[in-house]
Amino acid sequence: MKQVMMACLILVLGFVLAVSIVLPSEAEEFSGPTKGKGLRNFSVGEIELAKEIDTLANRHMRVRYWEVAPGGVVPVHSHKNRPAFIYVANGEIYEHRSDKAEPNVYKTGDISREADGVKHWWENKSKKTVVLIAFDVYEKK
Repeated sequence: MKQVMMACLILVLGFVLAVSIVLPSEAEEFSGPTKGKGLRNFSVGEIELAKEIDTLANRHMRVRYWEVAPGGVVPVHSHKNRPAFIYVANGEIYEHRSDKAEPNVYKTGDISREADGVKHWWENKSKKTVVLIAFDVYEKK
């Protein structure tokens, strides 16, 4: 278990460093759904990073399990100050991003990188529930 936690910590640190080096510009206008639909999620676990890393006060690392029902939508949101990786455990889902004209299509086994400044939303156009595993670092208030 300690090895898994250390691997996750190293992954987060590498990601935070990469994000701090290359920050995409924020789109001026981007719209999408403002309310979710057909969603179910719960926290799988989290770590208070301030106890692990002195310079990340109030930051937490978490892994969440998401189910997006057929026709379900994850509403538009920003990843400013909240880097994340999303693993598609099962299904196919569309991601609409502020930095791309066309949506990304993710299938089972794919990973989405969500960095500072990105605004986006997700939709399940299929007839099957999509399962996502979301890993992010966020500020707990």
